[in-house]
Amino acid sequence: MAWPQIRGFRNVFVHQCFGVDADIVRGLVEAHLPPLAEALRGNVTAELISLRLAAVKMRHD
Repeated sequence: MAWPQIRGFRNVFVHQCFGVDADIVRGLVEAHLPPLAEALRGNVTAELISLRLAAVKMRHD
């Protein structure tokens, strides 16, 4: 994931929201949000699995 670019977009959007072209934002969201959401789901799923495995291990120790 391109986290620095995502953070940069957020900064531009928050600080210059009235100067941001809505069509450009819409295009970015449509093109890049689905892969970002999928990557986040994967990270969350992996983290949950890790936490569950750690909890099971703790119960058996």
